[in-house]
Amino acid sequence: MLKTFVSLAVMALSSGVALAADPVPYDLVGQWRVELLGFTTKTPTPPAMIEIKPDNTFSGYSGCNRYSGAFQIDKDKISFAPPAATRMKCAPAAMEQEAQFFNMLNGALSWKTDGRTILIARDNQPVLKLSPPTQEADVTIRVPGAEGVNRQTVRYACGDKTVDVEYINAGPVAIARLTIGDDFVVAANVLSGSGAKYAGGRYIWWAKGDEATLYDLYRGDDADGVTCRPAP
Repeated sequence: MLKTFVSLAVMALSSGVALAADPVPYDLVGQWRVELLGFTTKTPTPPAMIEIKPDNTFSGYSGCNRYSGAFQIDKDKISFAPPAATRMKCAPAAMEQEAQFFNMLNGALSWKTDGRTILIARDNQPVLKLSPPTQEADVTIRVPGAEGVNRQTVRYACGDKTVDVEYINAGPVAIARLTIGDDFVVAANVLSGSGAKYAGGRYIWWAKGDEATLYDLYRGDDADGVTCRPAP
């Protein structure tokens, strides 16, 4: 569930991984599709994804759960702290892929790039290949009892971030598509005492009137939200 995330700060301290003094190389920064080299499964599973950020943190989707963590760089060496992850149960093949992926992040690793893809190796043996994501998909959901779909798009200023939100209502179903920087999240409407509250991935989006509050669960369950107002 949503509260299974552990804050990055606490996780980094408990794992003993300190953030590197050297800047993260530009070639590493970005969102990547992960190929687990040497791992095969008879059942197709969603691909693992990872985002490597310039603040020495990483996050993504294992094919089953969302995860996050911290890492350090020393020239061509890279060390990942054990990631914190949600605890969803998935198909056995997806769970096996996740276990293999997290295991491949352990230990002393090296990295190199050809300018487009990245190879991560252990003892000079490549274990992970990172490629730019090149695919996207449309998802169509039929909602029984809905006569039509109402959509409204609003751009918000949330501190130093710009958040684009599309509110989609169809009968009893209400969702919000959030674009928060490089993060894309589909959040579902959940019970709230007032306003419209949506939850998805690491975020809670709570809209009340013209304003909203954005909560980032990576900062901890008790962290204050950021007030968001319609952008001019």
